[in-house]
Amino acid sequence: MSMKATIMHKKISENQNKMQDFVDRYQSYYDNLDETLKLQILRSKAYEIHKNICEKKLFTSTIVVIVFCFASMRSNNTTNCLTEIMFDQAIIRAKELDQYFAKNQKPIGPLHGIPFSIKDTFDIENFGTYLFLALIEFF
Repeated sequence: MSMKATIMHKKISENQNKMQDFVDRYQSYYDNLDETLKLQILRSKAYEIHKNICEKKLFTSTIVVIVFCFASMRSNNTTNCLTEIMFDQAIIRAKELDQYFAKNQKPIGPLHGIPFSIKDTFDIENFGTYLFLALIEFF
């Protein structure tokens, strides 16, 4: 097996374990959320999510992150689009945002509660950067 294939198989296995761990911890919480609410979150534009968290208070940052994590896992099942699973970090940050908002009754900033993903070519401390895998093909 090539070095690239070995690295990819190891990362896929690691990601599957992280996703299963997330499902084990949050599946019942996710299942108890109203289906209409889940669809509303997934179909919302970023500014609508922000408004629904900060003004209308229809949902929390934590709920938004959980819904998006489950949606990204479904996408990953068919496209293998996730290279680094950072769900735990997202939940921790969402809870911090919810606590801040509850205490201060205002958002931290314009992206308060907005989940996002970044391309794996950006170097993030303690996480892999996989741009080099494409280079291995040529050497």
